Amino acid sequence: LPISKENLRFIYYENSMDVKFITSDQPLMNIKIDDKDENGFVNNFELYYPISPKIAILIHLNEQKEKYLFEKISLNKIMELNNLVFEYAEEFVFADSIEQLKKYLIKKKIIKGDEYEWIN
Repeated sequence: LPISKENLRFIYYENSMDVKFITSDQPLMNIKIDDKDENGFVNNFELYYPISPKIAILIHLNEQKEKYLFEKISLNKIMELNNLVFEYAEEFVFADSIEQLKKYLIKKKIIKGDEYEWIN
């Protein structure tokens, strides 16, 4: 599907939960990157971009009637998106509290066995 203004949808996520959006040194990402065909080409295209701890945008490429949507996002969806941001970060991840970052570092340390040092 070629990119045109007719087939773009913008979904604005409002986060009213205690868990905030995180971002990274790779803040714009295709969250459908793992959905590939038999030749390894990506089937779908949805760009996710956390704008602030409370606001994020999803740019969806597909034929649709509604161009702009505003949604209050669920805690499960916030966690899913934050996990993707953390997973695909090159080197740096940013959050509005060190406590939130520690949860991701503990998870990564358990999975990969890496050592981390906090810089104050």
